[in-house]
Amino acid sequence: MIHAQNAVYQAALVPAAQTGATLTDAIDTQGCSFVTIIAQFGAIAASGALTAFKLTEATASGGSYSDVSSGAITDASIGTASLPAADDDDKLFVWQVDVRNLTKRYLKLSATCHGSNSAMLGVVVIKSRNSESPLETTAGT
Repeated sequence: MIHAQNAVYQAALVPAAQTGATLTDAIDTQGCSFVTIIAQFGAIAASGALTAFKLTEATASGGSYSDVSSGAITDASIGTASLPAADDDDKLFVWQVDVRNLTKRYLKLSATCHGSNSAMLGVVVIKSRNSESPLETTAGT
């Protein structure tokens, strides 16, 4: 099987200027084994560096989201990677998530710009290996 042919694409955040805290649309991971989240930045204001950039999860799409363990892009949690800065215009930041290891079904990407400054940001999600076991199963099914 060619797994790229068994993928679902989702625009989780339409490209636009983002200010303050921004969350993507909910990403439903049921039925897929892997999720690739691609955040594309355009222009970032001179003082618009991000102060937080992380994955969050919840049991319901409209539920209360909490941070995914090791889901933040910071110097401490992902080696030498760092938060998107003012000079990161036109760059991509990518998460490849094995959702079989998650405890909750829904994901959102959370990005927080410094103060009222803005960053152009769009997010695309690729849900793949949809033929493998679903994330949540019920006994006897």
